[in-house]
Amino acid sequence: MKKIVLLTAIATVSMLSSCSPTAFQKVRSIQPGLSLIAPNGVRLANSTQEIVASTKSTFESKYGFGVTYTVTKITYGGVAPFEERAIQAGAAVAKIDFKTSKGQVGDFIYVSTPKNGLN
Repeated sequence: MKKIVLLTAIATVSMLSSCSPTAFQKVRSIQPGLSLIAPNGVRLANSTQEIVASTKSTFESKYGFGVTYTVTKITYGGVAPFEERAIQAGAAVAKIDFKTSKGQVGDFIYVSTPKNGLN
């Protein structure tokens, strides 16, 4: 019995040590409430960092130069009056909740448009 427990422990340690750092990073980046795929199947962005980068200038104009933020929640459905039309055009629409580096919290509407753009 002791041999089975020891072998199981060794196997577990060797499997964990064989995982690449990016595998651990991917697992950590998947958090509840942060789905980047809208219910209509359209990808909102490739990552939350992409959302932050694309909104940086607008965000800094409101909260100050150098203030950064972290996405804390992504909500789909019923978040904007133009949502239905945007979805029909192949876009993803979401409400992004965030927390700034200064501790402020807020939200904004983010639209991922298809390559040909919305009409």
